[in-house]
Amino acid sequence: MKYVIEIRRQSKGRPGLTVEIEFNTKEEAEAYLQKTYEDYVKGQEAMVDYETITINEELFQKEIIIRKRNEKGKKVFSLLLTTFIKDF
Repeated sequence: MKYVIEIRRQSKGRPGLTVEIEFNTKEEAEAYLQKTYEDYVKGQEAMVDYETITINEELFQKEIIIRKRNEKGKKVFSLLLTTFIKDF
């Protein structure tokens, strides 16, 4: 069993990018989510929209949406992080 975070990044004027990162433990995956929050949101709350939607906590299913805007209020990029468990 692996804990997976699928990251979709969309930047204005660039093609989208999707990456899956697998973790051996839920704690490692949660630490990655916390680091992502610190890198993209913390201290920039005025320019970033952050939303978490928990679908099923026990199954590690949630979506996190991060949208960053420039000084004029226009969206510069967005991240969609989708978490889930992958059984092999």
